[in-house]
Amino acid sequence: MELEKTKHESTEANTELEQLKSELQKVTLQFETSKQFCRTASFHFFFRDLDFWALLKRLIAEQWLEDTKAELETTKTELEATKTELKTTKTELERARIEMSKVRANLEK
Repeated sequence: MELEKTKHESTEANTELEQLKSELQKVTLQFETSKQFCRTASFHFFFRDLDFWALLKRLIAEQWLEDTKAELETTKTELEATKTELKTTKTELERARIEMSKVRANLEK
């Protein structure tokens, strides 16, 4: 009788142990799945952040390029105006030389 009782308790203990093992496997699987999800999410966020910084860098570079182009256009316009002024000054200088030559010629007479 004692032996039967011990066998029965042993069987119940083994059944409970198997249930606990099964629960442990489920929890372990859930933990591994969560861990994998976190890794994947972390990986995703890392690359999303990289994409953000790359995009920001590109936008800054594009804006800098646009600003530089605008500055170059302004400088080009200013250079053209200066060129025109130099031509005008050169023409005026030539006229002044001609006038001086005429005045010298008149003075020498």
